[in-house]
Amino acid sequence: MKWIKNADIIERTWRGTSFEVGEYRQIPVDEYPRWASDSTLLADIANGKAVVAKDDTGTTDFTDLNDAISYLRGELSTHVSVDEQPPFAKPDFRTKYSATSSKQTVAVNSSQMIDFELVAERYVSGGEIIIKNAQFGDYVTASVVDKNGLYAPAGTVLANYVVKQWV
Repeated sequence: MKWIKNADIIERTWRGTSFEVGEYRQIPVDEYPRWASDSTLLADIANGKAVVAKDDTGTTDFTDLNDAISYLRGELSTHVSVDEQPPFAKPDFRTKYSATSSKQTVAVNSSQMIDFELVAERYVSGGEIIIKNAQFGDYVTASVVDKNGLYAPAGTVLANYVVKQWV
């Protein structure tokens, strides 16, 4: 889970959400890419007006600017080491190479989440997206999210494969 704290001395608003002074708010998982690319928020993080955190306790606030932005963008791994916890998947585990396909229609000027459930397979390797009638500004993001909390707290992004790819 990713949290933002208002570290300014006045109320701040990011992505249409008001933050009281000192208030933490959790970013919805499906909004991570939008928050991570919000220029106002990124500038406020750089200026010390906003803080990125792993929770709302104040004990896991990022103090390093690069780490904070990397974590917000999903580029910084925050998983515990292999010595502290069993590995997520055994190195010899392989998928059945069975593909799941879906045809989705997305209305102009809107966004859509497309979910594919991984039942037993744990390694994700590759994928294909075919886009028809793309328009300027269209982009794709792709990540593996533990929606049911089987391997990490529910909603945890386990891996970001495409943070933001313009079509």
